[in-house]
Amino acid sequence: MIKSRTLITLAKFQQRQSRQLLLLFVALQLLIWRNTLVVAVNVERINPYEKISEIQLNGRWWMGGGGPNNRSHYATDAVQEMWLTQKLDHFFEETGETTNQSGIEEQWMMRYLVNREFYEPGGPMFIVVGGEWEIHPNLLSEGHFYDMARQHNAIMFYTEHRFYGKSWPKDSAAVEALEYLSVRQSLEDLRYFIKYQKSSLRDLASSKVVLLGASYSGSMAAWFMKLYPNEANVAWASSAPLLAKMDFHEFMTLTMDVIEHKGGTECSEKLEKGFQDLHRILLSSSASKELLYNLQMCSNFDTNNELDISAFFNGLGNYFAAMAQLSSKFVTQFCQQFTEKDTTPTDALVQHIRDVFLPHSQDETKSHGHSQIWCLDLSYEGMKSLFSSEDDDIFNGNRCWFYQTCNEFGWFATTTSNDVAAHNVFGGQVALKFFRNLCQDVFQRSRITTATLLSPNMPSAGGLTLQELYSREWRTNHIFGGLTNISQNVIFTHGRLDPWRAVGMQHGRNVLLLEGYGHVEDLGSINLEDSVALNVAKLKVSAFINKALRES
Repeated sequence: MIKSRTLITLAKFQQRQSRQLLLLFVALQLLIWRNTLVVAVNVERINPYEKISEIQLNGRWWMGGGGPNNRSHYATDAVQEMWLTQKLDHFFEETGETTNQSGIEEQWMMRYLVNREFYEPGGPMFIVVGGEWEIHPNLLSEGHFYDMARQHNAIMFYTEHRFYGKSWPKDSAAVEALEYLSVRQSLEDLRYFIKYQKSSLRDLASSKVVLLGASYSGSMAAWFMKLYPNEANVAWASSAPLLAKMDFHEFMTLTMDVIEHKGGTECSEKLEKGFQDLHRILLSSSASKELLYNLQMCSNFDTNNELDISAFFNGLGNYFAAMAQLSSKFVTQFCQQFTEKDTTPTDALVQHIRDVFLPHSQDETKSHGHSQIWCLDLSYEGMKSLFSSEDDDIFNGNRCWFYQTCNEFGWFATTTSNDVAAHNVFGGQVALKFFRNLCQDVFQRSRITTATLLSPNMPSAGGLTLQELYSREWRTNHIFGGLTNISQNVIFTHGRLDPWRAVGMQHGRNVLLLEGYGHVEDLGSINLEDSVALNVAKLKVSAFINKALRES
């Protein structure tokens, strides 16, 4: 009996001890989980694409990133902000999809700017066509177009593209809303805008119309003249891409050519060698760990994930592309420092990446809003996050522009291609299938309706295929003609150092190629500090527009 009670007591003690050990184990696990959570919360991800976007904005003064003479403000007193009611779907009669619950066709408010300081009755309408950015008073306050408006006593307008800036037909960038984002809808917005101004203001009823577009909006100006030749008289398209091209391998190839031209062969070869070595290192398990540590890469980056590898090289390549096309001075400065470094191409490139993207001191870390624990996110998920938010895009336009490139234009900067004319650059790890995956993952097989007027038979089931991307490219070129059947009332200007010229007009009597200049570097006023060739080109633009206004 005593032995039995002893055994029972011992069993109860063991049960209590087991419960205590279990509770201790759970407590330890909670503590570990809590500490892990705190670390995770404190880790700040630095997305390099934010830096690239900043570089692009600062380099594009026509988008409000500072004037051509590095001025940060403009004489904007004469510029007024106005709003115009537009149809959500200009092709409503064909689609019948855009009525509200009351059966009334949906409308929205388009923002535009106007400057009347030079206008005299009978003067023309000078319209700056907005693109994938928020419009600012700059182009209505300075530049060559502004100077020409003064000469012709013109009224000036600046239209804002739907789904950019403050001109939002819908209150989000959800796929269902973006179905009404297309270049055809935007061209119809512009067409109605001109008709409205002429019908509402008696003095403008017979005014002639001059269009200016830069980059994508230059494409719009040229396409408007093709589709609606009786709605405007003449257009100036600066650095306008006209050929839709999904596999745009020429872009990065020409970027490397620009670096070689401005910085020398030694620089371009060392840079390419650095990119090739980065790829080789990422293939090695041990060497890649050291590289990721030196770059302070986020832990979500997987060297065995092909999409992460492509995102890594696409992000770094885009940085050099942005700098090469928008700031030729950067190329010279970069190459001088890069070639002088007495290190391997890989070490020199890694150090430059650190200098550009990572905080350098505690004060800088605080000023940029970063915590003391941070990492560089060059992963596929990091890139995808730039385009995935349906609400935040109201402030930056990234998702909307990516939607347009996926559905209409392509212009994806690949660095490896099946095209026999292509050769690999910047490590050669970014193929079209990378962007195919990105388009599919971001928009989850977005339903393309006839609202985009690309095709009523667009595939809607299954995964996005390369063939479907190429079909979208073909449809856009079929509508607008690519590089053929161009309106003769458009004058094109392109910098020879602009990689975008590969899909723009480079030949013809109405084409001016600017030696030594890059993307949209010709909109400023005639300036004696500029090259003779650039000033002569601007005079030719003026003469072209003057002649068109006289003869039309």
